[in-house]
Amino acid sequence: RLWTEPSVTFNGVHFQLNDISLGLRPYRESGIPLWIAGSVDNALRRTARLGDGWFPNPPSPQIFSEQSLALDSFIKEMGKAPEVLHRAVYTTLNINDDVTQAEQEMRTFIEGYYHTPFDVMAKRQSVCFGTANTCLEWIKDFMAAGAQTLVVRFGCPDQVGQLERFSEEIMPHVSA
Repeated sequence: RLWTEPSVTFNGVHFQLNDISLGLRPYRESGIPLWIAGSVDNALRRTARLGDGWFPNPPSPQIFSEQSLALDSFIKEMGKAPEVLHRAVYTTLNINDDVTQAEQEMRTFIEGYYHTPFDVMAKRQSVCFGTANTCLEWIKDFMAAGAQTLVVRFGCPDQVGQLERFSEEIMPHVSA
């Protein structure tokens, strides 16, 4: 209600609000767009029912495509058109001409972040390491599979260097 009404009074069990308003409200009357992550059937059903967008972290473009087709089925069951749901992907990159170093940095990053072996996480999440061309093809494959937005993080201690390489060597080839 705070997103959609000028002011709100609410008396609940845990919270009470008396004529409260937000200074910055969403630009849409219905509130902020809701992007939902997840890839199991229940998450896809929830996305179809409630989401404005889908934001998974699939281990490959092929799996993204398969999950997207499953999502389309659930959206159609809801009587909606699949194309109205925005598709995004979250991926982790390490751009390095030294592929061995790229892999080691990615392994160190993923294992340090998740406290789980890299080989386990790489089967669950979107990770790509290698040359700029390798990472560019990875991103293009997700785009070809229907991803409209890509959120990228870098699996590397040199975040600024990765951002510079990404900006110079990859973005010019994927920007619309």
